[in-house]
Amino acid sequence: MDIVSAIVGRIAACLLHAALRQLGYLLHYNHNIKTLEEQTQLLACRRERVQGKIETAERYAEIIRTDVQKWIQDVDEKIAEAQKFLDDEVKANKSCLRGWCINVWSVYRFSKQALRKAKVISKFLECGRFEIVVVPSQPAPSPENVSLSEGFSGQRNGEKRESNDRVVEPNH
Repeated sequence: MDIVSAIVGRIAACLLHAALRQLGYLLHYNHNIKTLEEQTQLLACRRERVQGKIETAERYAEIIRTDVQKWIQDVDEKIAEAQKFLDDEVKANKSCLRGWCINVWSVYRFSKQALRKAKVISKFLECGRFEIVVVPSQPAPSPENVSLSEGFSGQRNGEKRESNDRVVEPNH
């Protein structure tokens, strides 16, 4: 009998947890929407900072890293997607008796989607911490590694120069 009650208790706990999670989408609707708005604004600010670094690098004719370019493109898509989602959410809430009536299904759906989109945007925020946006150029050779005669013969127009292999001895 103890085994049956333990199993039933375990199943009830799992079902209760799942039901509360689903109910949480309804209860935390405003918080989830606000979180998405804040995350979108933070992402737009981060994008502007990275774009400023890119513009500075382009002024100096430096090559922009491909992962930075891809990140900018992806962020533009995510910001546009989030803005469209937020606009649709406002329209859906206003459509039911001009905001006087709550459509439980749309509140649930928008809250769940807002939470998912906020998580995706937070991952983009974490990935967007670029210290360096340019491809590192080849460093200039250090002076101790470069010989002055390397690659330079000192000759012009094909003139030949005699070797100074002889040692000049002083006259006695």
